[in-house]
Amino acid sequence: MVIKRQGEILKPIWTQKGELAIKLRDKLVKERDMLNNEYLNTDNFIKKFELCERLVEISKKLENNEKLIEYQNDWKILKEEIKNRKIKLEYYLKNVKSEIKKSITKLSNDNLHDGNYSDVYLNLFSFSAKLKNFAEPKICEKYHNLAKVLSNKYEFSNENISQVINEVLKINDDIEEYFI
Repeated sequence: MVIKRQGEILKPIWTQKGELAIKLRDKLVKERDMLNNEYLNTDNFIKKFELCERLVEISKKLENNEKLIEYQNDWKILKEEIKNRKIKLEYYLKNVKSEIKKSITKLSNDNLHDGNYSDVYLNLFSFSAKLKNFAEPKICEKYHNLAKVLSNKYEFSNENISQVINEVLKINDDIEEYFI
């Protein structure tokens, strides 16, 4: 009698537990699909990396090995790309600052049009290009425009060039400050 009664008590509990597991699974699948859509439509590598981490977690919970392997591979690729891009950004920024100081030192008079800014331009342009997929587009465009002023120096006044040089010298050395 006790065993029969125990079965009657446990049956609704196991049924309810199964329904909760199905609801949880459905919720995780919906979240995965939403995050995957955002992941596919995101260009920013930092955001993509964070989304991929979450997709790996969800795939583990869903025990979906195929998706898990796919997201883990994407995660590794993104991690390596972020690491390499940081190294390149630091390299270009260091060269920008070094080259702008050399260019200023070599000036024989106050005419900034006489300065050779080609190496500054190349490094600043590369810096702005490497910021793509990490920073706000307006930040990339800002540095690209500064580079263009230095490459087309005769189209601008000494005052404009001076402002650009000052802005270049004030560029933050902490690469991660640019990431969104």
